[in-house]
Amino acid sequence: MAAKFVVQEFVPPVIYHNFSNKSWWFISPKILDVAFELRHMVGQPLIINNWHTGGRMINRGYRPPHSNVGAPYSMHRLGLAIDVSSPGLTPVQLLKAIQDNRARFLELGLTTIEDPAHTPTWLHLDCRPAIEGVQPPNDFLFVKP
Repeated sequence: MAAKFVVQEFVPPVIYHNFSNKSWWFISPKILDVAFELRHMVGQPLIINNWHTGGRMINRGYRPPHSNVGAPYSMHRLGLAIDVSSPGLTPVQLLKAIQDNRARFLELGLTTIEDPAHTPTWLHLDCRPAIEGVQPPNDFLFVKP
């Protein structure tokens, strides 16, 4: 079974330095469950943020309101989204693992995926509320940036 995530993988340094372990407050349990399940299913490391291990990724999980990265009303600002990549799998392969296990990921609360044609080096996943008439029944909503 995959190891647990550390909170630094989900928050930028400014949040971690101000809140330490309480930084979990900024992350929806739904997106955490999605990340854990994906890592477990693919059996590969996943990279969200890696600033805490010397990497350059700092804004692929929660983004504070004052962040100038991404859209101002992004699900990242609500702790409901992650951008994920894997050294062992392409974003399309990660997407295939999710689609092959659609029912499980829908059960966990994954509702939306950014079209990987627009994000060739990462896969955006989020747990925004599903809205009837917007969300395809029993499927994911695919969005473009």
